[in-house]
Amino acid sequence: MTETGVSHARAKRPKTSRKKAKSHPRYSDMIRAAVLADKHRSGASRQSIQKFVKSHYKVGGNADAQIKLALKRLLANGYLRHTKGLGASGAFKLIRAGGPAGRKRKRVVRRRKPKAGRAKRTRRARKTRKARKTRRVRKTRRARKTRRAAGSRKRTARKKKRTTGRRRKAAKRSKSAARPRKVKRAARRKTKARRTGGKKAARMK
Repeated sequence: MTETGVSHARAKRPKTSRKKAKSHPRYSDMIRAAVLADKHRSGASRQSIQKFVKSHYKVGGNADAQIKLALKRLLANGYLRHTKGLGASGAFKLIRAGGPAGRKRKRVVRRRKPKAGRAKRTRRARKTRKARKTRRVRKTRRARKTRRAAGSRKRTARKKKRTTGRRRKAAKRSKSAARPRKVKRAARRKTKARRTGGKKAARMK
């Protein structure tokens, strides 16, 4: 290959434009630092965030617009929350320093495989537990049945006592009601006999 071919190949390569290294970190990181540095109870306002960013970092002329956009992004992603105001205005607080709210890593619990001897022991233990549970259940059922039977017997005995007592009371009432009638009849007969005896004696005279 000749020198001219090498020169042509070098000429065909596209020139890659190297970007200048930024003199400041991301706006989201700068806003988080500003909110953490602010010690107000109500949170950091947008003006205080802008002052902090401009005083601590070398930022261009469009820093205010970039800060507004970054605030909206952080609110949407769940890194910040409003204490006052709406949108990019008002006061802000960090929900979590590391990431957005609601994103929690699930703990993966790895279960160890039981060995053969342990597996047999666990099976035996399960069987014994089941047997104990069944025994307890049976005992409780029997006890409930006996209690119910005893309660039903007591109820029947009470009912019988009540009925017998009512019958006795009714018989006594009937007897007491029948006695005065007999007494009244005897008194009437006596009065009649007296009257008739007096009339007969008058006639005889």
